[in-house]
Amino acid sequence: MIVVAVLLILAGTFRPAASTSVTNGVVGTPILYSAAVGAARTAQSSAQDGPWTLYALEGIGTDQGVSGSGSAGGFGLAGCTTDWASSASFAAPATPSNATAGAVGFWFAVSVNASSAVLIAIVYELPGGSLTAEPMAIVTGVCVGTETEFGAIPSSAVDSSVAVGVANANGGSSFLAGHSGVSQVLLQAGPYWIVGYTTCGVYATSGSGLYWADELYATNGTEILGGSAVSEAC
Repeated sequence: MIVVAVLLILAGTFRPAASTSVTNGVVGTPILYSAAVGAARTAQSSAQDGPWTLYALEGIGTDQGVSGSGSAGGFGLAGCTTDWASSASFAAPATPSNATAGAVGFWFAVSVNASSAVLIAIVYELPGGSLTAEPMAIVTGVCVGTETEFGAIPSSAVDSSVAVGVANANGGSSFLAGHSGVSQVLLQAGPYWIVGYTTCGVYATSGSGLYWADELYATNGTEILGGSAVSEAC
């Protein structure tokens, strides 16, 4: 399952409040997948322990934006060792309410090397700044898995605007209209796009909510499974 399991829990295990210094309320310039993937490839090319192969990007759209510093910035990944980048700084900006469909405040980029270690970078852009891809950590251990059956992300994947447009036309818009405070989780992994919406706060650690998702083929945006909602623990 390559690192999809890691991707699906990144938002829920990223604990910026644990950092040395945190600024809340940070709003970013929304980023489409097409911009994030290029920045992620550039970042991995100079990261230690390479070469790295990009396996997935996960875009997060939330109204809870933060930035901070300090190596305790935190992925609570049980059974793994996290080697933090020396810069130990990050920004995970909120997505403005007027963002274009498919453009979100930040993306996690996940790459794998020959030793099955996982490089996690964060891609973001602050107003007045430039597009930044910041290597955050190298993760090793049982939590990341070792299989790579989905393969690297395709060079011909449709943009996140296309994936979100298809998903919204197949039930996503209805879900968004019926719920407030929804966060976006946009996953491009191997041959698949998964467009997800959750009523749980991105950094929530308790309670319950609803998760709606639609699965598409990455290279053409064709729907694989119809969108549906399930209950989830936050």
